[in-house]
Amino acid sequence: MRLRLVLLTALLSAGCATTPTPEVAPESAWTARQEILSELQRWRLSGRISVKTEDEVGHGHLQWSQKREQYDIRISAPFGSGTVRLAGDQAAAALWLDEQAPIHSSDPERLLYRRTGWWIPIGALRHWILGLPAPGLPSERELDPYGRIEKLRQAGWQIRFLDYERRDGLELPGRVFVSKGEAEVKVVVQ
Repeated sequence: MRLRLVLLTALLSAGCATTPTPEVAPESAWTARQEILSELQRWRLSGRISVKTEDEVGHGHLQWSQKREQYDIRISAPFGSGTVRLAGDQAAAALWLDEQAPIHSSDPERLLYRRTGWWIPIGALRHWILGLPAPGLPSERELDPYGRIEKLRQAGWQIRFLDYERRDGLELPGRVFVSKGEAEVKVVVQ
């Protein structure tokens, strides 16, 4: 009996030792995270994307390069239709479908929607991928005990952040799920 009690105590202590506890209050940790991530001006992402519309669901490989306000997004093999490339900045965007000539617009979301039927919030998604709300838009957020966003509501979108992982010294979400009505976008970072 005494041996069982010692083993049970050892197991419980070991279990408690492997579960890290936050050292800082979630709001304080969030403030520090937000400051660090907001400074990130250049990044690259490789992963998978899934886009669901009212009529169809498709998957593709995602390559996203961000340099300050300039972005270059490539989605290959979505819906079996080849490659989509969207590149631009705050003022203008260009869209290439396979090898066709580019189509230009000042509104990347609307341009992408008109040509593919996908409603992807490009301007905000660039921030959501980092685990941040898009600046300048009202938002409601829920934090985990470590000051990382778990859920965000912004511009009519519901965003869930899952599987935070350490990459280049930063904790970033491994999966970001975005939904609004019938539209859903899922990004899985590789």
